Amino acid sequence: MSFMELPLPELKDPVWTPGVPPRYKGVDPAAVTAAIQGELGTVSSAVVLNWNALPDCMNAEATVAMAAADTHCRDFQPRIPDANLCPVTPRGLALDPSDWRCTGSKIRWPGGNLPSFVSGGEAELAALLGHEPSAAALEVLDRGGIVLTNRTFLSGPGTADFQTVDPSYQQGVPAANGAAPKQKIITTVPVQAVVDAPDLPLPIYGVMSPATAARLGVLATPQRLLMTLSAAPTDAEIDRVHSALAEIYGQYNSFQVERGNTEDLSFWLWIIVGAGALITLSAAGITAGLALVDGRADPATLAAIGAAPRLRKSLAAARTLTTASLGSLLGTAAGVLPSVVVVSVLRNVPLVVPWLQLAALLVAVPLVGAAAAWLLTRSRLPMARRQPLA
Repeated sequence: MSFMELPLPELKDPVWTPGVPPRYKGVDPAAVTAAIQGELGTVSSAVVLNWNALPDCMNAEATVAMAAADTHCRDFQPRIPDANLCPVTPRGLALDPSDWRCTGSKIRWPGGNLPSFVSGGEAELAALLGHEPSAAALEVLDRGGIVLTNRTFLSGPGTADFQTVDPSYQQGVPAANGAAPKQKIITTVPVQAVVDAPDLPLPIYGVMSPATAARLGVLATPQRLLMTLSAAPTDAEIDRVHSALAEIYGQYNSFQVERGNTEDLSFWLWIIVGAGALITLSAAGITAGLALVDGRADPATLAAIGAAPRLRKSLAAARTLTTASLGSLLGTAAGVLPSVVVVSVLRNVPLVVPWLQLAALLVAVPLVGAAAAWLLTRSRLPMARRQPLA
């Protein structure tokens, strides 16, 4: 399944004058959906995401004008109670990433493809959750409450504090200790709330009904078109979609396909395995060779008492297997343990273990070294000059 986010209501004029705010006009979501469906034919669902449209909050002149008119650059968010804040280090890292206050869906960065909240109903909620909403979530939504994505937003049993904030307040003024400047809280309203966590930790606060959004002072307008595809589009199909959308948007359109993590690191992992194998086998071969040279008299003594000629080959293979196994184990531990420690202190960074590559280093490399030592070691020693007994 692929998800797409497409800005809906805004169309920049083909000609834009620097210093002059661009003008926008609405775009029909049905026309956008039809254009994409006509080029792909794999659209299984399309949901319009409505939310508050922020003005140019970073424009100094606009901010001064809003302040003179006693208006604000309004944004909306749930208040996280102090008891639910994630305990962090002075550098902002979670003290315990497994703590429930540090996990799940949260807004962690400004902007992004999804609105912070969504004004909608069951269809929008199901599309964002990735599963059918619970009966409690639908009931709260119908009664004018909010469905939240994380229980850290709850201020009490079944309630949350909905805040109107001015994100432009003290914009550009650094706070103490390098922290982000605090937003100005305009209003705080308690609302009925329930938690229904999405399948994926999306950067979104939750969903409310259009009536609730209007009651809370949100001017909800179409912001994104979230589409689910039955098959991932090719580059050629994406180019055709851009061409079709150009007739609607002009030269400005934002069509993005969420493919998840598509970076394949297996090639580089195998390069690391190859380098590790070369170092391990070289060290094990040198160690086994020195041991054979140092103990040349031992196989001769064993042969004199009836040992089989292949015993020398077996001794070389055993030494190589032991040395390579210990080297692989210690080298892997030296590389893996620091990585585990680093990942454990980072917030919401998944730990992915390359089991196949680790198995190759810990099992295959020592066995290959032992087999090579057995094959390359001569079973019989050349006749050595006898030494007189003292």
